[in-house]
Amino acid sequence: MERIIKRGRDAAPGAQRSDDTIDTALKRLRTYHKYHHATLEWLREQHTPIVNLDCGGSPENVWQQLLAIGRLMRPAASHGVGLFGAGDEFPARTGT
Repeated sequence: MERIIKRGRDAAPGAQRSDDTIDTALKRLRTYHKYHHATLEWLREQHTPIVNLDCGGSPENVWQQLLAIGRLMRPAASHGVGLFGAGDEFPARTGT
C-alpha cells in the first residue's frame, strides 16, 4: 500500500496513474484477501511449491531473485522443458 500511495504522490505532473489512490489500494488488498489468499492456501495444501518474491528492491535485485529461483527449480523440471522453454535457458534481461 505504501508503494502505491508513494508512487501516486511522487509522480511527475501528468504522469500520475489514475489508479494510484488509497481507495484503489484498499480495493486491491481486499481482492487479495478474498481470492488470492484462499488460492495460495489451497496450493499449499496440495504441496505445490510457492516462492515469495520481494519486488521492493531494485529491478536488478528482483532479476537476481528470479534467476536464483530458476536455478532452484531446475532440478524439479524433469520433463525436458524448463521454466523458460526448451533447453531451460534463461532469457537475456533487457531494460530496467
